[in-house]
Parts: sequence; structure tokens; C-alpha cells
Amino acid sequence: MGDRELGRRASEIAAQVAAATAGSRNEATLRHEIESILERHCRALVPALYALLAVVLTWPLARHLTTHLPGSYTWAFDEYTFVWNTWWLRYSLLNLGQNPLATDYIFYPLGISLVLYTYNILNALIALPLQAFLPLPAISNLTFLVTTALSGYGTYLLVRYILSTSHSNSRSTNPQPAAFLSGLIYAFGSYRMVYAAIGHYDMWSTAWIPLYALFLLKTLREPGRRNPILAGLFLTLSMLNEMIFGVFLGMLTVILVIGHRPLGIGDWELGKRLAVLGLVAGVLYAPLGVPILREMVGGYELTGWGDAEKLSVDLLGLVTPTALHPWGGDWAETLRRTREGTARFRDVNTVFLGWTGLTLALIGAVRYRRRLAAWIAAFITFALFSLGPLLQINGRSLFDLDGLKTTVPLPFILLHYIPIVKANRVPNRFSVVLMLALAVLAGFGAFWLLGQPARSKERPSEGRRLPSAIRYPLTALLAVLLLFEHLSIPLPLTDARIPEVYGQVAAAPGDFAILQLPLGWRNSFGVQGAESTQTQYYQTFHHKRLLSGNISRNPPFKFDYFRRVPILDSLITIQTYGQVDDARRAADRATAAEFVRFYDIRYVVVAPGVAGRPPYVDTRDAAVAYMEEVLPLEKVYDRDGWLLYRVDRQPLPSSLTVDVGAAEPLTAMALGEGWAGAEEIQGRSASWAVEQKARLFLPAVGGTAYRLTLTALPFDYPGAAAQEVTPILNGHRLEPRTLTPGWGDYAWDVPAEVLRPGLNDLRLAFARLDAPAEVLPGNGVIGTTGVQAPVAVEVNSGGPEGFAYITIGEGEGAVDGSLHGPGYNVAVVDTRGKVRERRTFADPADLADFIAGVEEGQIVIVALQGEAAAHLNDDALAALRSIGGQADPRREQGSSHAIIGVKGAAPGTALEAAGPGNGWLRVAPDRRTLAVALDAVRWEQRGEGNLP
Repeated sequence: MGDRELGRRASEIAAQVAAATAGSRNEATLRHEIESILERHCRALVPALYALLAVVLTWPLARHLTTHLPGSYTWAFDEYTFVWNTWWLRYSLLNLGQNPLATDYIFYPLGISLVLYTYNILNALIALPLQAFLPLPAISNLTFLVTTALSGYGTYLLVRYILSTSHSNSRSTNPQPAAFLSGLIYAFGSYRMVYAAIGHYDMWSTAWIPLYALFLLKTLREPGRRNPILAGLFLTLSMLNEMIFGVFLGMLTVILVIGHRPLGIGDWELGKRLAVLGLVAGVLYAPLGVPILREMVGGYELTGWGDAEKLSVDLLGLVTPTALHPWGGDWAETLRRTREGTARFRDVNTVFLGWTGLTLALIGAVRYRRRLAAWIAAFITFALFSLGPLLQINGRSLFDLDGLKTTVPLPFILLHYIPIVKANRVPNRFSVVLMLALAVLAGFGAFWLLGQPARSKERPSEGRRLPSAIRYPLTALLAVLLLFEHLSIPLPLTDARIPEVYGQVAAAPGDFAILQLPLGWRNSFGVQGAESTQTQYYQTFHHKRLLSGNISRNPPFKFDYFRRVPILDSLITIQTYGQVDDARRAADRATAAEFVRFYDIRYVVVAPGVAGRPPYVDTRDAAVAYMEEVLPLEKVYDRDGWLLYRVDRQPLPSSLTVDVGAAEPLTAMALGEGWAGAEEIQGRSASWAVEQKARLFLPAVGGTAYRLTLTALPFDYPGAAAQEVTPILNGHRLEPRTLTPGWGDYAWDVPAEVLRPGLNDLRLAFARLDAPAEVLPGNGVIGTTGVQAPVAVEVNSGGPEGFAYITIGEGEGAVDGSLHGPGYNVAVVDTRGKVRERRTFADPADLADFIAGVEEGQIVIVALQGEAAAHLNDDALAALRSIGGQADPRREQGSSHAIIGVKGAAPGTALEAAGPGNGWLRVAPDRRTLAVALDAVRWEQRGEGNLP
């Protein structure tokens, strides 16, 4: 607001005050009318004040609006994730015409799903039209500033509504100052600034949360459909910024509905309004929500605790200013010590409640405990959940109680076992609702402190009220205290300007890949190599494909694929302080031309190291030396630590053959998802396709037709239907082929128009998948006993110096079948796979007696631990032969001994391992789903243009 506008507004206020003075008959009426005029104009100024404070309290962001981003050089560069998202949404839709929820511009050539990504898709959608005339950093920064101001204004509206409806009978009630203070807590709380400083932009996208709470309360209290429709809209907007907000707001909804008294939970009209709210949110969110649910069911929902303990709020952290505060310590040093595990808290302290805010909240909770029961419950609930699975105090979760080591479990543990809800692995994120509850409670505390109407039977609408001369300065003082304790300036920034080196890459014509150092792949649980999302952000300028990438969650294969490519594995090893010997380097040199040709890598870009960001800052020079030694490179740029190499690529050969069962670099590069790995299959080294669509990558010359030939064998069994395979190249289906039993060659002619220069995506679609365990009665047979194991059985006998392990079953259902005692450990399993007995025998006579009592047909598993084999007698040896054993371990000193047998089986028919060293056995039904075994893929040029 400019000086002219301020002057106009002041003149308008003065005129209205003069008019009120002239027409008023008594002092009370005059005072009320003047204050009403001032309050109306102050109400209009509230959004402008929040906007002004957003600029001031994020300084120096406004000074670097187009060139820098909130973030920290010594952290993960997550801020560039969200800027990349903004670019990708527009580029995928408008330039490529494809689904923005998937990309093969990172994790190339596999690509990656972005459905479970921290997409912040609403902010990306808002930014879509702005990209035509504003740079990406400016759009992101403006979004941050506007979101900050809206977070404050939405909280102001929420608290003003609650206060107004709580004191509707009082003429003297003025909720605005208290509501304004509440907005300060939510918008400028240091929790939002810390999330900005570590690049978690989804977590500062809080603008719609208080507005959802506002219209939810109106839905509970007021008739009509407008409020639930708006509540459903704001719920959707919140989830479009961060999907986990839906879980948090769902919890808040339950608390507020239970705490609602006037209509009651069972009220039919209330139920209909809540149904409208849910329907609106469900319909609006469905385009994203349905893929999210489908993806989570698809196999990589969070398993384990996902660092939940580390990413929890420390109890003392709630009352300790963050490291961004001028009194909170050195921010960069705190990040370094946190990464090294030597900081006061296990993770960055993200949630400081503030002493003033907490004091006001306590006053509000005590003075208005009945009216605020639901918000008090919300505060307690979200505070407990933010503390994570185990209580932490000053960085410790294990406490010594007079010699007793103990932990304090917390309610977050229960959430871990609820589907979908368990996907939230970061307890400190509950702060986005915790701070809102704090703001509401503090608003009531401030309202009381500033002079609320007293509740008296004689004069219910009058009471203690501070004079304006005291009330407004006190409001200003409280505002200063609230802002100071959360002060986070100067806000850390990182440089988002595109380095000059990428100009040459961007100018190069064509769709191709570049190799970047640091080279790595990252998800929310770890890093493979040395990933830098900042270098991924530079893709928004050069638009070339990257082998590396950052994602939230991914199937393991997305990491494993790159590790099995020898040159990439060598680079990963070197960047993470490992060594690559001369023999490996020589092998990499021999395949380097094939490597760069296969992926169509035309440039290598090397970024400078950043001080305080290991491992790359320490290993950069070694990685550069390796690349210069191995790859066919020509340096074309060297300035300010940035290096650019042009790759000397040889033309593609006219034909190539992928030996699917061979341990060769070409095989590792060509095989995508859907393959089981090399094994001996009917006399050939091959690999089974184990998914409905198995994937391969094949390079091609543009404008040239090819012939594809597969040497394949269908999985066959008595009564099986014919197997059919349909190649799909770059989304174009070729004609299906029916496979005959046994190995055979199957060929397709591929027209040039379905191919693209560089790497092509081939998916083999199969008519059926079958699990051998379900269709072949002899699958998983124990030795030659003719008995099929009903469950997987694994045995390890460590012999004299090792331990005995018997594992029955697989995965979470596995059972330990060994007592791990010295002697012969024995487990008896029935034909349904249930463990009947577990025993350990040091005395051979006891072993013989026990086996003699086992029923015929039962599965008997034996694992030796220690020296007991030397003491076997003839009776014990005969007992072991009665389960199909044959070896006599007494003949060899220091022997191990393991058996998977069946009581009553002939000697020599069991699975048995005996001799020096560890004895290991495994038998399991083959529960893989098999389609076709592939031995070789031949890919041959057939001439330019279409096939004749």
C-alpha cells in the first residue's frame, strides 16, 4: 500500500470519526462507534500487514527474488525438487503431451513414477501460466510469500470466527487483535521457516489448512451446503500440496466433530453436511487420489519405521528456539553436526512452540477450557504424535532408571499399523496442525489478557475491558514478542542461477542423455552414489535426459538397475570413498564405447564440490580422473570448478545381440523390469519373465527399420494354455506370436515410424503368468524323497565354530526352527508347514530316541552346532539315515552337518550337506509367476525407411 493510498485511508477514517462524534449523544456510544470505525478499517489492513511481514521476516528473500531460493548448501537441496516439479508439470503437458505423474527424463532409461512424489502439485498448477513471463525461482518465492501471508490471514479468520461466535452476546467484544496475534503464530512460526531452510516446500504450503478448519466449524454449526462445499474444496487444496495433510486434517475433523455439542454427533442434518464435505473432497481429489492408492497397493508402501525415531520432535525442542534464531546457534554448524550425529538433537529442531505463544495458549486453555475442549484435545493429540514412536529428551530415547534401561513408547506407534496412515514416516510433520491448535488456544489467551467481557449474572454483556490506550500497545508488545521468539532472519538461501556451462548443452540439438557428477539416485530413505537435486533442477534449462534422479519412494529395482551397470557402479564406488582396481578399470575401458553409445550420452558435466557436503566434495577429483581415464571424452569447458566434456560416440552397429543369460554389461543395460535373473533353463543360460509385461531397452538409428528376433521358451505344464507374446515398442503394439513348447526363434519386422533415435522402450506382453508351485505337483521337492516342502526351508550349520540356524517360511511369516544350542538342532514340520517340535541334542542316544518317535512322513530338519558330530554313535547315525541322510560326519574333523529330510525316506534321498566349512541347504516351492524364458534378443537394421 503506497503513501497516497495510506493518506486517502487516513482521511476517510478521520471523516467517519468526525461524523460519529457529531451525531453521538453519550460517551459510551461515541466510544463504541469510533472503535467500530477503527476496527472495520483495521480489518481491511490485516492482509496487507501479513503480506508486509512476510517480506520482512523472510529477508533477504525479497532482495534475491529471481535468483535464489530458501534452502541450505549443506543440506539435501530439496528446494530444487519443488522447482523441478513446477517445470516438469508444464513441460510434460505442453511440450511433450504426456502424463505429468511419470517421467523418464530422470532415472533414464527406466523412468520413475511421480505419483507418491512430494509433488506439491497445487503450487505447480498455480505456477503453470506464470512460467510464460516469470523465472522459476521468482514463481516459487512469490508462492512462498503469498502462502505465508495467507496462512496468517486464514488463521486470523478462523480465530476471529471462533471468538465472535463464543461471545456473540457482547457488544464490547473485539476479537481482531487476538485473532491477528494467532495469525502471527501460524504464519511466522519458526517451524515454517525451518522447513523452508531445509527445502521442504510442501510443509510450508499451509495456506489452506486454517481455511479448512474454519469452514469445517461452520459446517458443524450452521445449516446449508455452502460451508461443507468450501470445506471440501479447502481440504482438497491442502492435500494437493501434500497428500499427508489429508491424514492430519482427517484426525482434526474427528476431534472437532466429537467435540461439537450443539447438534450432536448423531444429528441427521449434520451427517448430511459432513457427507457433502467428504463427497466434494473425494471427487475433486480423485484424479490424484486413485493413482496414489493404486501405487501404494503396488508394492512399495513404507515398510519398517523409515527413520521415524530420528525425524521426531524432541520434548525439549518444543521449548528450544531453532538454530535459525539469532540466539539459537550457528545454522550451518547445526546442520553439519546433525548430519554427523553429534548435534544436541537427533535431527534438525523443526518445532519450537514459542514461550509467549505457549503462555498465551495455557491461559486460553485454562480460562476457556469448556469452549476449547476440542482444540485442547487437538493440541495434545498432535503434540504427542509429533514426538514420534519413542519419547526423546535432549537427544536421548533410552533412559537409565537405576540400572534399568528403558524407553517410553508413544501413541505414534499405533499409527504405524494403520494402512495409508503409516505412510507418514516423519512425526515432526504433525506440527502443521499442532501449531494451528496452539494459535487458536493462544488467541483465546490473548483475548482474555487484552480484556474480554467478564461472565457475570448481573451484567452478562459488560465486564473488565482494558482502555484502548493500553490494549493496542499491549497487542503490539505481544506481537513483537511472538515474532521475536520465532525470528528466522536472515533466512538461508541457495543460488538458483543456471551455471554458464549448461548453455552449450542446451544449444545442442536432439533428444539425448547427459552424464553428471555428482552422480547418484536418492529417495526418502537413502542415497545411492552422490546425488544433487540442484543439478537435476538445471534440467529445467537444458531439457536433456539424466540417468540420475531424486524421488520419494521407488521399487528397489530402480536403484539396483544402475548399480549392476559396471561403469555406473564404478562411479558410485569412487564417489562414496571406495576404490576401483586396475582390472576393473581396464574392463570399464573396454566397454566404455558401448556404454555411451547405448545410452546416447553426448556430454558429461562435472559440478564443483560444495564445502560441507560429503562425500562428493572429497571424491570429486578421483571421480573426474576415473572418467577421463575410462570414457572417450574431450574437455570443452573449464571454469569456476565446472567442467564440460563432449563424448566421442561411435555409430551404432548394424546389429547387436543381447545374451540374456550372460553376465555382460550390454545385458545389464538392456534388461529392465520384469526379469528374474540368469539361471540354467533347459540347457541354456536364460532368464524368466516374471511379470505380465517384461521390459527391454534397444538402441536404434533414426529413420531405419529393424528386425527383432527372440529366442524364447514358454513356461509349460500339462493342461497349460498356449502362451502368446506381443511386443510393444514405444507404445506401439506389434502383432502377437503364439509360442510352441521348447526353445524357438520368433521374429518381428519393426517399421521405422515406431522407432526413435537413441534408446527405445520394448515391453513384452504375455497372455498368461503361472506359479510353478500352483501348477506343478513336483515343485519344491525335498531331494529325491518325492515329498514336496509345503513352505520354504533354509538350514545353516556352522559346524564347530559357528551357529545353527533353521528358518521355516519366508518374509514376515518366517519361523525360527532352531534353539541354537550346542549339538544337533532338530525341527519337525508337518505336511501343512507347521512346526511341531524344536529340540537340541548333545547326547547321540537322545537324538536317536527322538527321531525314532517322529511320525512317518513328517519333515525333519537338522542343523549341527559345535563338535557333536564327532560323538555320533551307530544308533544316532541310523536315525539320521531314517530321514534320508547318508553322510557319516565322524570321518572328517571339524565337520558341519545339515539335513532336510522326511521320516521314513530311503538313505541318500534327503537334501544333505556335510563337511568342513558351513553347511547350507534350501528348498522352497517356486512361487514366482513365470511367463517365458528368454535366451537371446537379436536386433538388426533392415534398411532405411519402412520395410519392403
